[in-house]
Amino acid sequence: MVIPAAASLLRARQNTVFVICGDGVMKPDLQAAVAGLPNVRLLPLQPSERLTELLGMADIHLLPQSPDAGRFGPSVQLSGCLASGRP
Repeated sequence: MVIPAAASLLRARQNTVFVICGDGVMKPDLQAAVAGLPNVRLLPLQPSERLTELLGMADIHLLPQSPDAGRFGPSVQLSGCLASGRP
């Protein structure tokens, strides 16, 4: 829930938009947390052929991870984000 919290803090910034993609188990909680935030876009899981376009549109990638997940190593999404050439 770090991204909704950050989006809430930055809600007045016209030049900052948070795009959250996916249909995982957290989606209902995320939908509730971002309800009414004008700077958040929720997108469904994107097809693999759109992944490059999706990753390339970001100025910054955020990959929050639960503390328990750390024992499994870096997130799978990390390699795609690094390949996009964006921070």
